[in-house]
Amino acid sequence: MIAYIVFSSTYAPPGTLVVRAGSDGSPLSVTFSLQGVQGSTPMNFSLSGGSYTVDFSNLTWYSSPSPVTIVVLSGQTAYAYGAYTPIPKAISIANDAFNESRVAVLHGVTPVTWVNRGENAVALVGVGFPSVTIPPGGSRTYVFPSAGTYTIEIQGTSSYDTITAQ
Repeated sequence: MIAYIVFSSTYAPPGTLVVRAGSDGSPLSVTFSLQGVQGSTPMNFSLSGGSYTVDFSNLTWYSSPSPVTIVVLSGQTAYAYGAYTPIPKAISIANDAFNESRVAVLHGVTPVTWVNRGENAVALVGVGFPSVTIPPGGSRTYVFPSAGTYTIEIQGTSSYDTITAQ
């Protein structure tokens, strides 16, 4: 009697999952969770083929991305990217006055938009701030490039807005 033993195995090489995060093309270091495992971007994983969900953490000054579900295929590289968006600050101007007198922003990131809700054009001036005139119904947006405290005045009034750029 002759006995035969047949071995059958299928080897599937792992795939790679690359997890990154950023805002406007600039990389960010953020924490995330991948199937319950905590990590910090940037990070690479060697994984068996399958579907994986990456949950990105909240980050001050930014709107957080939705969870990303990605399929990793054997022997291939997949990418999970968390796109963070700066949370803008809006300041209304009406009757030659600001609706907020103090605003905190992250320098180089947070866009500040002044909206003129009044009936007359207003001129905004300040040291380290480019002077602008905003027509009725118009707006101007500015990102403060450096950390510091900026005092913005509606020219010809005693109305001031203090922007603290961290």
